[in-house]
Amino acid sequence: MRKKLSLRTAAGDTFIGSFIVARQQGMTVKDALQRASAASAIAVSRAGAQESIPNVEEIATFLNDHCRSKGKLAIQ
Repeated sequence: MRKKLSLRTAAGDTFIGSFIVARQQGMTVKDALQRASAASAIAVSRAGAQESIPNVEEIATFLNDHCRSKGKLAIQ
């Protein structure tokens, strides 16, 4: 599925923030990277900075819809 990119504002901040939170919650590096990548993918599809950052439910939905390892990533 292709979606037009919005501004890339906050993509890196979203990635790093999501990764750090995931690691603090005990996720493996691999799962944390997957979660952070999903969060960034959502962020670049939206306009704005803070308002483009997804919440955990949006990340979980994105991963369930687009991830090959459905159900294997523990999103809390």
